Amino acid sequence: MKYIRAIEKDTEQIFDVVQKTIKNIYPKYYPKEVVDFFCDLHCKEKISEDMLWNDKV
Repeated sequence: MKYIRAIEKDTEQIFDVVQKTIKNIYPKYYPKEVVDFFCDLHCKEKISEDMLWNDKV
């Protein structure tokens, strides 16, 4: 397995994967309010911020 560091241009793809995962898996275990919370928590802006923070590490 090869790991690569995500960069800003990857934000949209990462966002799509995260949102699809949350929307397809989480409802099996959590109520709608929790699913909505996690979708909001992992918005594009936060994903982008996380990638910028990782560049500093």
